[in-house]
Amino acid sequence: MSKQVKILVNGLYCGLLSKTSEGYEFCYDRQYLLGEKSKAVSLSLPLQQSSFFSKELFPFFAGLAQEGWLKEMSERIFHIDSSDHFSLIVKNGKDCIGNITLEEVL
Repeated sequence: MSKQVKILVNGLYCGLLSKTSEGYEFCYDRQYLLGEKSKAVSLSLPLQQSSFFSKELFPFFAGLAQEGWLKEMSERIFHIDSSDHFSLIVKNGKDCIGNITLEEVL
């Protein structure tokens, strides 16, 4: 069973990040790719139709995880293992630095 989170850039839905038993997948939304003002979420994840796959959480998304005392507090409040960066970014997704927002898919 996979976990998924919607990725928004400047409030626009741009793609889906999934955690599976094999690793992680990020795929841009087709409608987003057709937009004139569409921007890549990062240099390491350029706009393209095919999905990105990785055994580890993509560095760009891992960088959205909280650190220090804020991370420790989130781990306690949400009962998240400290090595589960995916769950940490999902819980913090509405308050990320920059133009990226994450919305949990239930």
